[in-house]
Parts: sequence; C-alpha cells; structure tokens
Amino acid sequence: MEQPFTHSGTRAREDWRAQVLAAAKQVDNPFDAYAARPFALPEGRTIRPQDLKGAKAALYVISRIAGEGKNRRLEPGDYYLSDAERADLQTLDESGLPVVLLLNAGGPVELTGLLDGIQHLDAILQLSQLGQQGGQAVADVLLGRAVPEGKLTATWARRYDDIPCARAFGSLNGDVSQDTYRDGVYVGYRYFDSFGVRPLFAFGFGLSYTTFALRAAGLDVQPGHLAAQVEVANTGARFAGREVAQVYLSAPQGELPRERRRLADFAKTRRLAPGETQTLTLEIPQKQLAAFHPEQNAWVVDAGLYGVWVGNSSDALRLSLIMTDSPAGLRLRQCYQADRATGEVYGDGVLGSLENGFLEAPPRHESADTYYQFCTAFPVGTALAQSWDPDLLAQVGRAVSREMDEFHVDLWLAPGMNIQRNPLCGRNFEYYSEDPLLTGTLAAAITAGVQESERHGVTLKHFACNNQEDNRMAVDARVSERALREIYLRGFEIAVKAAAPAAVMSAYNCINGVHAANSRDLCTVVLRQEWGFAGLVISDWNTTVPQDGSTPWRCA
Repeated sequence: MEQPFTHSGTRAREDWRAQVLAAAKQVDNPFDAYAARPFALPEGRTIRPQDLKGAKAALYVISRIAGEGKNRRLEPGDYYLSDAERADLQTLDESGLPVVLLLNAGGPVELTGLLDGIQHLDAILQLSQLGQQGGQAVADVLLGRAVPEGKLTATWARRYDDIPCARAFGSLNGDVSQDTYRDGVYVGYRYFDSFGVRPLFAFGFGLSYTTFALRAAGLDVQPGHLAAQVEVANTGARFAGREVAQVYLSAPQGELPRERRRLADFAKTRRLAPGETQTLTLEIPQKQLAAFHPEQNAWVVDAGLYGVWVGNSSDALRLSLIMTDSPAGLRLRQCYQADRATGEVYGDGVLGSLENGFLEAPPRHESADTYYQFCTAFPVGTALAQSWDPDLLAQVGRAVSREMDEFHVDLWLAPGMNIQRNPLCGRNFEYYSEDPLLTGTLAAAITAGVQESERHGVTLKHFACNNQEDNRMAVDARVSERALREIYLRGFEIAVKAAAPAAVMSAYNCINGVHAANSRDLCTVVLRQEWGFAGLVISDWNTTVPQDGSTPWRCA
C-alpha cells in the first residue's frame, strides 16, 4: 500500500532540522549533533479492513535507518517492531490475504514474535537499502522476472538476548568508555553453532523461487592443499537460478578452544536451468585450518581430526561423505521410506537392514513415500583376484564408480585386502589372496578404477591383521615386526603407494597389545610418515566401544 509523504511528514522533517541546528551550536563537532538525532518519519494511518477490498495480496514495507556516529536502538521502531507495525500486520493476516514483508533495512529487525503469530506471511524479502535502482530490482523479483539468489552475511537471532554480547554492548551496559570483547572468537554463527543456540535465520541462509540439492562430490587432500568438489543441482521445475555452495571446517578441540565450524570457502553457480547440475571446486587455504596461538605468536595448524562440511547455510551442513559398505559392490537397502513433508529417511535398525528386512520387517509410515534402489552384485574379492588380471579389476572399479554416481555415494568401504592366513577365516571370501604382492597389486588396480573419475574414493581395509572373526574386537594378534612388514602390511603398502586411496579403515583387533585403531605407530608412523598416505583414516564400526555399556574392549 502506497503511503504518501504527507504534510505531517514535511513538518516532522522541518522540526528535526531545527533540532539538529540548535544542538550543533552547543558542540564542537556539528556532525555529532546530526548523528545523535536520527530522523524518523511519523507513523502513517492504521490499515483498515476496507482498505483491502479487491486486493489479491498485500505488500508491507518496514524501513529502518542507521548511520555513522550513533548505534541503533533496542526499542520499538528500530530493532523491534513498533506497535503500529504489529497492528498493521495483524490486520493483514486477519484478511486472509497472502502477505509479503519487505524489509528496507541495513540490518536485522527482530521478527520472532511476528512469525509465531502471523499465519498468512508467505515471504520476507530483505532489501538492505538497494540504492537508486532498488525499486526496479524489487519489482523484478516480485513479478518473477528475476529469481532471488542472495544469502545473509550475518546471523539473525530469534531474540536479541541470544547474542553473546547482548547486554554488554555499547550504552546498554551503562559505560561507553570501554568495551570488553568477552565473546572472543565466538562471533555470529561461530557462537550460535558452537553453543547450540538456534537462530531465526542462519548465516549464509537465503531462499529462491527454485530449490537446489548439494552433494559432496570429492575431497582432494594433499600436503598444504585441500579442495572440495560440490555438485549442485537445480531440483525445481519452473525457474532457473543460482545457488551458493558453502564449505565449513571443524577443527580439533585441543588446549586452544576452537569454534565448532568456520567458513572455509564458497562459490556461486552459474544460472542453472531446472534439472541442470554444476560441480564446483572449492579451494580451502591452509591458513583456514590454522588458529593463532598467542604463546607462540604464530598461526598453527593443530594436530588432530578436521571435518569438512558442505551446505548452503551455516545450519544446513553435512560432512562431505556418503559411505556404503560391501564385499561385492554397493550394499544398499532395496527399499526405504522418506517423510513426505521433510524428506527425512526413516531408519530400520541393524536387524531391519539385514537380509532386506527378512529378519525384522521395518515399520511402515503412512506419511512417507517408498523408494526402491537396486544395485549390481559384483563377484566377491576372492573371485575377482582369481582372474590375476589387474586390467579387469580396474574395469570393475570403473563400473562401481558409475554405480556410486547413480546412488550418490562418495566413499566405498572396500576393497578388503587382509591376508588369507587360514581357510577357516569367516571373511576370506572378501579378501584377495594369501600373498601380499598379488593382494596389493589387485587392490591398487580396483582403486585406480574407482577413483579415475576423481569423484569417488575407496577405503582399503582392515588395517591390519584382521585375519580371524571370532572375538574380532578384542583378539590380540601377536606378530613379529618382520612378519608384519613382509606379509600383513606389505599389500597395503603397495596399494597406498601405487594408487593413493582416498581412505584406509583400521581393524577391530589389537596388534601386539594395542588396538589397531588406537595405534600411532600403525596409523601415523607407518601409514603416513613412511608410506606418504595423505587420505582419511577411519575406524571400523563400534571400534573399542564398551561391550556392556561400561567396560571398553580390551586386548585379549
């Protein structure tokens, strides 16, 4: 609804000028008088139901001003909505019309109470004071000639007091002579994310007239270099649009506390038509991994595990890996259910996921859609190895990679390459051979085939000495260093050096009294320092967890 600049507005403007000029005579710097007295238009007339007759939708504009020399105010009409604005929006809501709220403001306005109480608020468009062509730009968006593609650069809190420095900021603490930054590095999303405070709108958030799906498509880890590939697909049906892929890092929590996650890089797609995809490469500078250690007066990349997260806002992130297990191709449930409204996939538990639900039928959900997925049953490891044909195994690897594309799988938890030490081992079928040269050569070939596209990775397993299944989580493999080096580690060494696998999975068992997953000698000294492995080391499922909820797995 258009609100003209009335005579009362002109008079208010003149009164404001007189106040500024009078105050300017009392201070040394006239600008201080101007900055201390921001102008505010008088509120217009209240919207009446009869004003809406014949309307198909309502656009309601809320404007705010801010400027140099004076903070915004924590009061109605500035950070909070005014009573008149709330009354107007309530009237619009009661009319049943679709309401679009336009925020002509350079910063946040607290909207939580409004969103909780208004039923017909269909959209909020943050304008952020667009300049002289702003009106044309807004019209293009509202009329569908342009598609929104912006993202917030600051977190919008649900309530002002959710902000860590809320009551200590500026004049709110009664002292503008000193400002102690007690929030430290926990600014904005770093605070909300680290301490589990739910925002109203997250850092990096922004909607479009279409929808997008983001998928981690690869991770390149090299000394001094880290790059993530993110596949972005326009999943909508009508509009072309652009999306922003965002990559965040989580760092180990050592003696120097770290935020839960920090933005590491971002990239914007080209304009994608419905159904179109684009793969972006996001380069992560090494310094983004580092923290400044005051006692060393230096930026330091702390030792430990780092996580790489992909998403389109700080609260819509997931780690860059979808994994699937199998000794013979991809092991996926033949069917699953996903909630029709949210898309959340329902889990079935361990027994429900085995034998395609034959042991325990999964519950059926009326509000869910059922999806089916069928994958190839490839020959097991022993059968493949009996070909003695590395080229054939590379072909199998390429076929597995194409199937990983089909089912959006990033990391294949294979090949299994433990030594067939005794014919009674329950998983010998999954392994290649009793000889480490043959094992390593064939594992390198299938690894090269899977990773040829640079979109997928393998996981060599189980590192090392997983040569029996009875008591596999606690059995202690007592083995000499010579036998370990020449037989049980040699195949892994060949595959690592020849094919640079994306990941290695540690074994459940102990080796000479130390769990494989906890062995620095095995997972760091040998694997990384001696062999130059630069990928991901992951533990097997439930490694060294308590058997009865209280007693950790112990070496036999």
